[in-house]
Amino acid sequence: MLIRLTDINGRAILLAHSAIASVTEAVVLRAGHGVHANVQKFDGKWVEVRETPDYIATELERATC
Repeated sequence: MLIRLTDINGRAILLAHSAIASVTEAVVLRAGHGVHANVQKFDGKWVEVRETPDYIATELERATC
């Protein structure tokens, strides 16, 4: 299942739930730029997104049910 996220430029990102390795809350400095979470993929790359870690966790739980 794909999870829809938004990058810092407002573009939609569709990630497979199985591609997400970890999600961390963005530091306050980055949150001022609209970044609320950092998503690390299993390929080692990071994506800064506007969604909160709680939102992403909820979407991951829904994707695995």
